[in-house]
Amino acid sequence: MYLNSTVPTSSRWPMAARQTVRTRVTITIDHMKYQHQNLYHVYNRTINQELLFRKHDNYQFFIGKIRKHILPRADLIAYCLMPTHFHLLLRPKALEIFPDQAGASRGLSRGIQDLLSTYARAYNRVYQRTGNLFQQKTRAKITGALHHSGADDKGHFTGLKQSCRCFHYIHNNPERAGLVDDILAWEYSSALDYAGLRDDGLCNYHLTSTLLKINRRAGR
Repeated sequence: MYLNSTVPTSSRWPMAARQTVRTRVTITIDHMKYQHQNLYHVYNRTINQELLFRKHDNYQFFIGKIRKHILPRADLIAYCLMPTHFHLLLRPKALEIFPDQAGASRGLSRGIQDLLSTYARAYNRVYQRTGNLFQQKTRAKITGALHHSGADDKGHFTGLKQSCRCFHYIHNNPERAGLVDDILAWEYSSALDYAGLRDDGLCNYHLTSTLLKINRRAGR
């Protein structure tokens, strides 16, 4: 149902129904104080297990929103988009990139809010639904942290085992859910990118190699 779709990959799918229905979507700002030294597993799902992605274009549109709202604020380590939910493993960018008031913490919180709210509004327009699509509280768990003892110290990463487990957990989601027999058959995760079969430009491979000691395979 979800693989090998012939639907174009344009992220403009909501435009056709822009005038269909006015919707109100409420997304609560995540008050997690994101810190640059930490890795976070960020995830959310739909209310009542409603489909989050009904076709290929929906996935592509959400990925476009990740590029716009998350990548300027965080380095992405891994991701997986599932029919009813999503997973992101990421590291917030340094505070100095966001000199305004709350810095990177506010920046990433706002980015996550914008990701969910803009997608939900577009989804509601296209599928003529109203109300919230996502659960109000986006979850964010720290999986590891990079500690520095001085200005010249390259840092010591703690939580390697937990972060690696999370990395593989995210990629194994489609197989565990019975959607595919092989994680590389699922188009909507970064597993294909780390296998060297694709490079969608979302993940920071160098950071993954540095922190998790997981290297991307050479492209085939």
